[in-house]
Amino acid sequence: MRWILGVVLLVSVLVPVSLAGDEVQKPSPRGASPEALARIILGEDGPQQNFAAQVLQQSDRSTLLAIQSAIRKQLPDAAKLAATRSPAAPLVTDPTKSVDLVNCEIRLLEVDAGAAFLSELIGTDEADATSSTLKVQYLDDPQLEVILRAAHKSSRIRQIIAPRLTVYDGQHANVSMLDQTRYIESYRIECLSGTTVAQPVLGLVHDGIVIGLRPTTSQDKRYLTLELEGTSASVVKPIRSDQIRLLGRLHPLQRPHTELESWRSTVRIPTGGSILLWGAFTPRGRKGVGLAIVTATAFTAKAGAMLPEVDLTPAEPKAPAGAGAPPRVKRVGK
Repeated sequence: MRWILGVVLLVSVLVPVSLAGDEVQKPSPRGASPEALARIILGEDGPQQNFAAQVLQQSDRSTLLAIQSAIRKQLPDAAKLAATRSPAAPLVTDPTKSVDLVNCEIRLLEVDAGAAFLSELIGTDEADATSSTLKVQYLDDPQLEVILRAAHKSSRIRQIIAPRLTVYDGQHANVSMLDQTRYIESYRIECLSGTTVAQPVLGLVHDGIVIGLRPTTSQDKRYLTLELEGTSASVVKPIRSDQIRLLGRLHPLQRPHTELESWRSTVRIPTGGSILLWGAFTPRGRKGVGLAIVTATAFTAKAGAMLPEVDLTPAEPKAPAGAGAPPRVKRVGK
């Protein structure tokens, strides 16, 4: 709770498959809504919070005040959710005990094709295929095989990343696909060889996609509840540039603007099942349509199988260098 209150104070200083849980926060023309930013700030996903920090830096006084108000409204619900949510399984060091784990595979794909190809690929109509809001669809094995085969053979769809994560039951994890853009943030006045110069100081801004998930296994180990949330961030290009006068000359000063779109969904699937997500997490400015396939499998493993094997046999003392080698004879004369 202390860190949550700290976030509120920080903004104050700035003056600032059940698909019923789907919620998409649509961005305003200037970026994400204050409610979406407040939810990200009160969350626990570091990369998404970094996106929110970029937006805070570019926000004006009225926007910061709106975000502060949204944080205060959501704070009680966030505290209740944290208290009622099942904690992640603790780290088990006893190798004889079993732990509940979930293996998650998140495939991010991009489709460079028309609406007809996309609708045929995912088995929906063209309006849903090109929708800009979050869409979630359960995939059976044949449907999953069709999409993965197309990703390997078709030039119009490509798989960008496909990381595999093994997490404890109830543990939060995320997958990020980020780009970095450097910009001129400020200037530093230096004296070089008797000459005073203004050296540019470069800042770093991120854009891309972050998908976070928290799997919870049912008591009979047959079903998984996936709490999914994600954010797509887009840096408006070209970056806006102003002019400042330093040492009698004009120098460019860049002010990047980040636009966010945030979504979340709660889905119940059988263990080993897959879901397809599209629409909301495609960054603006990209030509292709982004798809995500999430596959989750619950299993139980012995803690000893997860711990590194350590050989406790005492090592034999090594002989000093050259101890076993034949003596070298130094010949003098002939």
